[in-house]
Amino acid sequence: MIEPDSVNTQKQDLRAPDKSTTSARINDAHTPQDILDALASERALSPVPFDFCSLVLPAPDGTGIRTWRVSAQRGETLHNVGARPQALDKGEAFFAQVLSEGTSRLIKNVEVNTSAASAFGDDVRSAIALPLAFGGHCFGLLCFASLQADVYQNGDAERLVGLADHAAAVAQAILLRERMEIVTETEREIARLKSGFVNTLVRDIRFPLTSVLGLLELFESKLQAREPFDMEDRQLLGNALENGDRMRRLLDDHLEVAQQQDRPLSLEQEDVSVAGLLEEVAEPLRGEAALRGVELNVNVNMRALNMNVDVRQARRALCHILTVALDATPDGGIIQIEAQTITGTRVGDEGRRLVVINVADSGRGIPAEEVPFVFDAFWQAKDQRTNVVRGVGLAIAKRVAAAHGGNVSVRSHVGVGTTYSIILPASRQVTAENMRRILIVDDVPDILLLLSKLVARMGYQVETAPGAEDALAILREKQIDLLLTDWSMPGMNGGELISALKRDERCSEIPTIVLTGHDTDVERTEARVAGCDRFLVKPIKRDELQSVISELLATPITKAIS
Repeated sequence: MIEPDSVNTQKQDLRAPDKSTTSARINDAHTPQDILDALASERALSPVPFDFCSLVLPAPDGTGIRTWRVSAQRGETLHNVGARPQALDKGEAFFAQVLSEGTSRLIKNVEVNTSAASAFGDDVRSAIALPLAFGGHCFGLLCFASLQADVYQNGDAERLVGLADHAAAVAQAILLRERMEIVTETEREIARLKSGFVNTLVRDIRFPLTSVLGLLELFESKLQAREPFDMEDRQLLGNALENGDRMRRLLDDHLEVAQQQDRPLSLEQEDVSVAGLLEEVAEPLRGEAALRGVELNVNVNMRALNMNVDVRQARRALCHILTVALDATPDGGIIQIEAQTITGTRVGDEGRRLVVINVADSGRGIPAEEVPFVFDAFWQAKDQRTNVVRGVGLAIAKRVAAAHGGNVSVRSHVGVGTTYSIILPASRQVTAENMRRILIVDDVPDILLLLSKLVARMGYQVETAPGAEDALAILREKQIDLLLTDWSMPGMNGGELISALKRDERCSEIPTIVLTGHDTDVERTEARVAGCDRFLVKPIKRDELQSVISELLATPITKAIS
């Protein structure tokens, strides 16, 4: 225990003290602790005796009260553990009351005042608390305390008013500086977020924008040369439309993060093929991957694997994850995309069938200390090629997964690579036996590949044939639920293929769709005569094709061609 040396007030020098030295030291204070140090070091000049002095000030951000305490003995200053800011607990009520009243409080015997005892400590026996005011507002307290009772008398508060006013002015300046530092740091954070937002937006739209502009330049040169447009041009146009839509989605995602939209996502869930959706998401990225020599592999062994998701939301989540992986993968690297089903074991997921999609890159990996922050909206990481901001996309992906009752996790090893795993709900029916099989026939390989991916993405099993003869062989060997065929093909055309199908009793009830690039009355008439159920003109939109397929597979066949 500290021995009191403020015992005998009769021996106290009652001459008017010279406070110039104390005032000068208070003026030099840069922190609340400096104010107390000035008072303690010039203790002999104090208008009242004390063994402790305390300063109570609000936190600069307005979240609470802070207190500093110095223990003083004659000729020296002792910094105890209370010299640093501390949160108040039991004594908070006493200090808060004095602050609210805005008047000084004299405690002649602390032992009979439990709230004061909690505020000043067990050893203190008497105390005096003075309000610190600025502009007519009480914002803090300056307190003096003694180890003996009845040290402070009526009139001591008046003797300390000048000292308290001086300390109040300096303390207010310190608080103002602290608040300005918070404002400055906030402004820096806002500037960093703005910079991160702009940088990631520019980076993300650069490649799809380059693709669209390049295609427009190609079409412009063809128009100037009066060259005809072929099927390859139509496919390029489709890619340009997809890249344009990708840019729109990226803008929506970035605006969502920038506006901090925390409202729950509205989901419209439907069954969709995992392999088909992954192929659809990967396709727009293959151009950039090919330019950099990156191998982008979609390995889904269960081609019939379906999940029940909001397609638009799931697509953008997967797109962000794949984009992150591509950004991190060095030239000549590999990205492996795999999927499998699991049975949930967490609380709320017990027995629930889930789809886990793993996206593994061969990048340099993420340091362990950064992994906890990868889902922060503007998390930044430096890779070997450039500075990239990845957090926006991953934050969106995690939000989408959470809305479906799933999750996104990260495993990374520096120098090896990173694997992102997203968990989404599986469809109730996930076996091949529960899926309808569609046969697609086209003699143009690129168109055949495009159509097969499009139909697989709809959740159907797909068989393909490069011509009518191969198609007939498949029809004889496998159970086919619908035929989708091109009209103009070498050898047997689409109409002749349908006629042959209708003559076979085993296949005659299979619904048929013809796709053609030439919408003529002659072809429509020939298709009607052949027994075609639907006649569609290229290029066809995905939604229109899906609607026609769903209608033909779900309702009795009508032979009228629309």
